Amino acid sequence: MAASYDLTGLRRGNSFRRTFRFRDGAGDLVDLTGSVLVFVAEAGSARLRKSTEDGSLAMPDPTAGEITLNLTPSETRQFPVGRLRARYEIERRVEGEETTLVSGCIAVMDGINDDSGDH
Repeated sequence: MAASYDLTGLRRGNSFRRTFRFRDGAGDLVDLTGSVLVFVAEAGSARLRKSTEDGSLAMPDPTAGEITLNLTPSETRQFPVGRLRARYEIERRVEGEETTLVSGCIAVMDGINDDSGDH
């Protein structure tokens, strides 16, 4: 069963980093060895995809059950400001099976940084 977790603390036009640590029902770390993990976020017609397969989603030690999502300022600019306007999902693909590990909404705060072109 997939967990629900909203991403918060994302400011439009800033870098964003979040580490996810996956555990099983007993609380033990999930060994992700041999898995491909895919992060997909959507907001209207904007779609962002990152994967451990191409290295755009970091998984330094699969046995630790951990991945790290890094978004650049240009990627965070794709999301509209507000809560419930963007959503995401992280899926695990292993041995022909595809399972959603976590999904939720992305809460995006407005930034006033001068490089965003939004002024």
